[in-house]
Amino acid sequence: MTIENQAILKNNYFESLQFLRALAATLVCIEHILYEIFVSFRNNPDAMPSWVTPGLPFVSGVDIFFVLSGFLMVYTTQTMVGGSKKSSWAVFLKKRIIRIVPLYWFYTSLMIAVLLIAPQLFGKAQADFWHFVQSYLFIPHERPAGGIRPVLSLGWTLNYEMFFYMVFAAFMFLSQKWMLRAMSFIFITLAALHFSVPKTG
Repeated sequence: MTIENQAILKNNYFESLQFLRALAATLVCIEHILYEIFVSFRNNPDAMPSWVTPGLPFVSGVDIFFVLSGFLMVYTTQTMVGGSKKSSWAVFLKKRIIRIVPLYWFYTSLMIAVLLIAPQLFGKAQADFWHFVQSYLFIPHERPAGGIRPVLSLGWTLNYEMFFYMVFAAFMFLSQKWMLRAMSFIFITLAALHFSVPKTG
């Protein structure tokens, strides 16, 4: 196979993956819309349209998106990992921070401003300094109104994402084979521990 044909196959391959990511993101958007409609009928469930059923298959979009993002991250950083690439972790984190933090902080700040100016619009939500700080720093915590969510509720996914980035960067000094093994061990262990933690509430 010629280099040109290999390049064409590679481009088509990644175009297909990007299409699948777009599909996953669309499923996530539909799920959020259905959930908001569902919540709006909470006090009058009999009036809720029969087609408003948040959950599968739309909720699976989050899983698809994370799996694809993880795969593409590993693939695109192949030349960055290894003991000789001492600054690769910093380059990796810098790119992710530039892509995520400014926009997330902007909307978080907007939410805080509205909460402080017009708290009556947020029901049980409360202004709390440490809640704001932990939200900006991507630290999972229980908010004053209940539930483990940041100020911008949809940001809970970014808490997971930033944690994954930190773990990924921490093991970039290893070869890719050993990095993947170490990360797999950590995340499988965390998933197993989840089932051993008593549920409250």
